[in-house]
Amino acid sequence: MVFCLITGAAHAEYQDEFIPFPLITLHFNDRDVAQLDQHGSDAAVDFFYSAEYGQARLLAEFFVSREEREMERLAVGWVIGETTRIWLGRYHTALDQWNRKHHHGAYLQTTIYRPGIIEFEEEGGAIPAHATGITLQKTQHSGNRMTYYTLDFGLGPELAPGHLSAVDVLKPGDGDHQLLVTLAVAHHAMDTLFDDSGVFVGYVMIPSSINGIDRVRLTILGAYTNYSQERWHVRGSLMRIATDLDFSNGDKTDDAFFYAYLQPEYWQQTDLTLYGRVEITEGASNNFYLQQIPAYIRQRALIGARYQLSQNQALKLELANSDQFGQRYGQATLQWSAALP
Repeated sequence: MVFCLITGAAHAEYQDEFIPFPLITLHFNDRDVAQLDQHGSDAAVDFFYSAEYGQARLLAEFFVSREEREMERLAVGWVIGETTRIWLGRYHTALDQWNRKHHHGAYLQTTIYRPGIIEFEEEGGAIPAHATGITLQKTQHSGNRMTYYTLDFGLGPELAPGHLSAVDVLKPGDGDHQLLVTLAVAHHAMDTLFDDSGVFVGYVMIPSSINGIDRVRLTILGAYTNYSQERWHVRGSLMRIATDLDFSNGDKTDDAFFYAYLQPEYWQQTDLTLYGRVEITEGASNNFYLQQIPAYIRQRALIGARYQLSQNQALKLELANSDQFGQRYGQATLQWSAALP
């Protein structure tokens, strides 16, 4: 057995990939918003690195902006057979489709912004985008269909003043982090790779560093789908989030709200995509948990266009009307993004 492992390693070939994803974003609001300058700009780079050696895998993603420098993902993996992978480290959770299909490289997604509820923790996301622990991924083929299973088991975020705060793998002792468990199942036909559907569930225990709140427990149930027809592509998601809070004085409160988004895209030609998105939060007007995350976008309607400048550069323009915790504002956003060789 040992001889086989040594022989296999000796014949393994090391392969790696390094891709910087730079972006420049300009936004213009029609009124002052607490979380944003009325007119602002931002430049950032997401450094993505992956490597393979035999059955071993490595994944790292480091994001740098004017206000943030964070190791977004850092995980080592192992491939078992042809259908199973185990990862250990900090990874994206299996909640919704966005985390699995896009990472911090804005170039990879059609839109400028992610749907509000699954924004990254520092940007006002209300459910965890990152976890630190173990994730198991398995693929199963059945006839002309393929099914993906993802199980996450690890440490979730802490509720800090104004936002969630995920485990910082560069400062692992910071904050208080407790159990997160998520499970997702997705499937698609072999000849329609972009048209997939899935369901996901999650249970997250979130300790709090906010005075008066001891802990939040989230129970998340959701489903998503993608459908393509000629030049049209439609993606959407629906989820229910139950929020149970324990207060320092011994009181408890439980509540629940629904969130949904629908994003149609029209691929007018190879270089131009027109799109829109509607995001709706229902039953959350008095949700005490969401009140702790003022940057969360509760409602949003947007239209936009993405133009492919070259093989690895894109220019996007979006016009949006948003509700950020009771404050409505209009926003125009222009973004250049790329995937550099």
